[in-house]
Amino acid sequence: MAGPVLRYFPHTLGNNPRPAPPSGTTATESLKTSGIRHRRRGTSVALRICMITRERVESVLAKVRPFMQADGGDIELLEIAGNSAEVRLTGMCANCPSAHMTLYLGVEVALREEMPEFETLRLR
Repeated sequence: MAGPVLRYFPHTLGNNPRPAPPSGTTATESLKTSGIRHRRRGTSVALRICMITRERVESVLAKVRPFMQADGGDIELLEIAGNSAEVRLTGMCANCPSAHMTLYLGVEVALREEMPEFETLRLR
């Protein structure tokens, strides 16, 4: 009987970083002590708007570029539009059949890890 219960309540295993609330507390009291705030009525306002910049994208491309250059190619940043970037593949990467895999599973993933607000990567 303990097996199914532990599956639905992992905090009883002891490896959950947030311990279970003490017995006798309500859900609201538990939320207050955990630092989670209730949503208030009204329009929510974005506290921070993060636009990607050319410098931020170039810094990520600088980390990816050595891997592309090792295969005889390169990547060039052409334009930033909102939270998207447009790039051009050069050298051996320009005609490589695996270029789309490199672009979207390599470069775009690296950009999203560094900048969660990043939207799309377009190839020209």
